Order: sequence, then structure tokens, then C-alpha cells
Amino acid sequence: MSHLFREVDEEVRRDRVVQLWRRYWKYVLAGALLALLVAGAVVGWQEYREAQLRADGERFSHALSELEAGQAAAAADSFALLASEGTAGYAVLAQLREAEALVQAGDGEAAVIVYDRLAADGGADDVYRELAALYAAELRIDKAPLDEIERRLAPLAASGSPWRFLAQELLAVANLRAGRSETAREALAGLAQDPELPLGSRRRVNEMLAALGGP
Repeated sequence: MSHLFREVDEEVRRDRVVQLWRRYWKYVLAGALLALLVAGAVVGWQEYREAQLRADGERFSHALSELEAGQAAAAADSFALLASEGTAGYAVLAQLREAEALVQAGDGEAAVIVYDRLAADGGADDVYRELAALYAAELRIDKAPLDEIERRLAPLAASGSPWRFLAQELLAVANLRAGRSETAREALAGLAQDPELPLGSRRRVNEMLAALGGP
């Protein structure tokens, strides 16, 4: 009799499993299908990104070849197109090179616009944004009033910026061009005493100080 009860019990359990399967099989299959789709999408996206990066690398190399061949205007156009269409990393590098090409083509004002656009790009790395701001200030130093140069360089000259020494040098030069020789001399003297000042910058600062008659 107990054997019969076990058989009935097993039959009931099997029926319950079958009923559960019939009730939920669509969801189980849908979940499995979704997992496959996600896995396929991840692999496909990785392949797409790798292909896109390779294509962007080739486009960047081509534009760089144009620049090195003296075709500055054509290179600027190529870099501009890559900056608007390329992946994030290449877009940033392309903007820096686009501005460089514009300078070589004799259009410094257009280069400043490109640098300013990159400097204002919240999606770009701060190092590149600050570098673009530094380049823009350097291009404007002969044409802009002192207050504009100070406004551009003040954030970069602050402690903690990787470009602070170059920014402080440019500020000294801007003051010198504005006729404020003593302010420039004091700024350069302070830089010369900074133990963290890189060797190349120190040599340049000391040469400028010597030209101004010493500290």
C-alpha cells in the first residue's frame, strides 16, 4: 500500500511540474532568449567599437599626413570632420590637431574658437580642456587686453593644475607686454624659487629674468 502511495505522490509531483512548466515556459524561454540577445549585443558592440576605433585611427593618421605634408587647410578640414564624427578620444585629439592646423594655415582666430570649444566641453578630460585653454590664451596674448589673458589663465595658474607653471609664465609675459615690467619680474622671480619648477621652465624663467635685469 505504501508503494502505491509513493507512486501516486510522485505522479502528483510530476503533474505539478508539468503544470508549472506549461504556465511559465514562455517566461523561461523569453529569459533565455534575452540572455542570448544581451550576450550577442555585447559581443557585437565590442566588435563595432573596435572597428570604429580602427577607422578613426586611420582617419586621424591620414589627416596627420596632410598636416605634415604642408596641406594645413585640408588637414584642418579632415580633423574637424573627425572631431564631429569620431569616438570620444579621437574627437578630443582631432580638435587639438585641427586648431594646430588652423594656426599653420594662418587662421589663428579660428584656432582660438576650436580651443575655446574644447575647453568648454564638459565631456572631455580636464587635462585636455585645460591644455586647450592654455593654447587659446597663448594665441590671444599678442592681441587681447591683459584682463582677458588673466581671466583665461587664472584657473590654470592655480595650485594643482598640471599646467600651472606654463600658465604663470604666460601671465608674466602678458604683464610684460602690458608694460607692467615689475609685476612680470616679481612673478618670474617667484617661479624661479619654486622647487617643483621643471628644469626646462626654470631655464626659460631665468633667461627672462636676466633679460629684465635680474630678480
